[in-house]
Amino acid sequence: MAQPRTGYPAPAAPFAEVLQAAREAGLHLVHQAGETAGPASIWEALMGGNAEQIGHGIRALEDPALVAELRTRRVPLE
Repeated sequence: MAQPRTGYPAPAAPFAEVLQAAREAGLHLVHQAGETAGPASIWEALMGGNAEQIGHGIRALEDPALVAELRTRRVPLE
């Protein structure tokens, strides 16, 4: 799931049912987040989208709690 390049993070919550079905079907969930929209978009991908990997997540470093959560969940950044 890709987030917008500018502005606020796109909510993953409206897609929760589809994302869960994809996960149950064995698909891996990779979200683009955290490049321009900042740490909030990464939190949204984790909490609302159950992301297993984050693309463009460089701005995670702005939020120490987020870095800790990514480490705990073992979610890699591209």
